[in-house]
Amino acid sequence: MSLSYSFNTTIFTENRDLVAALQPQTNCARTALTLIVSDCGKLSSFNEDQQLRVSLAVGLAVCEFKAAQVTYPDACNNIEDWMSTSACTQQLVSSPQWWTTYHGCYNSVKQICHMHEASRECDRALKTHSQIVDMQEKLHTKMDQYWELVETMSDHRDAVLDYWNDTFDFMSETLAHMKETSVSLNAVYRDNFAQAQEHFQMLSENLQEARVQMENLGWAAQDAVVSLSKSTLAEQSLVSERLKNDASSLHKLLVLAHQDTTESFETQLQQSLTILVESSDNVLLNHVQQVSSRLSALMSDLEESQKKNMDMQHQLQQKVRTINDDIEGFTDTVKQGLEASHSLLNLVKSKIQLVNGVVSIFSRPVRSAFQLASFIIMIRAAFIGGIYTSIGLVMGSMLGVLVMQQV
Repeated sequence: MSLSYSFNTTIFTENRDLVAALQPQTNCARTALTLIVSDCGKLSSFNEDQQLRVSLAVGLAVCEFKAAQVTYPDACNNIEDWMSTSACTQQLVSSPQWWTTYHGCYNSVKQICHMHEASRECDRALKTHSQIVDMQEKLHTKMDQYWELVETMSDHRDAVLDYWNDTFDFMSETLAHMKETSVSLNAVYRDNFAQAQEHFQMLSENLQEARVQMENLGWAAQDAVVSLSKSTLAEQSLVSERLKNDASSLHKLLVLAHQDTTESFETQLQQSLTILVESSDNVLLNHVQQVSSRLSALMSDLEESQKKNMDMQHQLQQKVRTINDDIEGFTDTVKQGLEASHSLLNLVKSKIQLVNGVVSIFSRPVRSAFQLASFIIMIRAAFIGGIYTSIGLVMGSMLGVLVMQQV
């Protein structure tokens, strides 16, 4: 039995190449935000959480310093906890330029976070899509392994069927040969019984002849007695001697005839029995041994086949359970992809609202130097991340359509 299963695996490579092409370029501000906060929309207590706000502002200020190629304190390079963050801010106070940049990031950190949210959502969507592609590849790999197991079981089943067919053919040939042997043995039995019947017939004829001679001897003896009663003593003696000689000759004849017949019958019977025993014992013993050895081998192969079938069933059950688990994981990943697409749509809506807010800020008059500095810093941040944000929006939209097509 031949089974066939094929799947074009180049689709996985093409999807990975597409994901690599859609990956946005690295951005310092986006990286800093990602390390600290995962979702800007979840910052409901953002104004109250000063530590989080300070940590984000320090990370964004460091990105500003790097972009402008401005030296900054070494304490701001390794921000791991609140103590290191405080040490960084204490050194930023020592320089007006450092402090102005930090303070501007502190005031506009939420807006900057939302500006980079699109590219971050694009990264998450691409990561989810990569997970879906990996899960699909694993699923098809499991399906290939499952199909190979099915083909192996099919080949094993064909081998078992062929073996049983050969065994049944051998049994049929053995029974036919035993039937022929039985017919031959019956013919030997009939021949031997026919010969025995002939020997018994000869013995019966010899006995009949001996009885006739005995009757003749009796009549002769009776005649001799009558003649003796009429003859003299000398004649009686001669007649008696002749009767004794005739009786002795007849006895010898009977003994010889009986011995010849008995020996001939025993010899023939012994030969017949020898032929019967040799033919029946040898033939039947050989066939019984062949059948017994064949049945023993058959039982051994059958036990081995049962063990193999049990092992294959166990492997098949494990494969099915693994495939079910992979399908469940694949379903969860697809759900995550859908959620990422919906989040991307919501993010686009929030970006529109953010643009409207920026427009409204542009329409207001500048009332203080502090507001002007904050406004300039926000414009610089928007200029730095604006290009990547636009690219992120376009790629996010494309990825949303791609994920929906994959689902």
